[in-house]
Amino acid sequence: MKPLLKDADANVVNTANNHALDHGKEAFEKSLGLLEDHGVHVIGYRNDSYFQEEPLVLDPAGIRVGFLGYNISNFADEDERKCVERTIIGDGNRIFAPNLGNFIFDQKIEKNRITAVLRTEIREGTISFE
Repeated sequence: MKPLLKDADANVVNTANNHALDHGKEAFEKSLGLLEDHGVHVIGYRNDSYFQEEPLVLDPAGIRVGFLGYNISNFADEDERKCVERTIIGDGNRIFAPNLGNFIFDQKIEKNRITAVLRTEIREGTISFE
């Protein structure tokens, strides 16, 4: 199997998606293992946790960067509130990127196919994204 995400220089993948368990827990856990085996960091859902309590903190280029991944489409009200409280939109040091969950997903409804890949880059103390 060719490691396409690693070859594309993907370093972090968010697994928090309301369809993450569509093929069962065993398939999900296998996917996590494959990502980790190829050095791709995982945020969002983990083996037995569907709410990320602590950020994944990486230190590329000498700058500490924290990543959180959430899916609020099927959270209990209390977890949804907790999630919304943790996502702060843009203060110059944070990037808030909603609606990235349908990246590779065969949707029948055209408007549900809208998604993107978030690419961030850190150079000389500056974080840029597209």
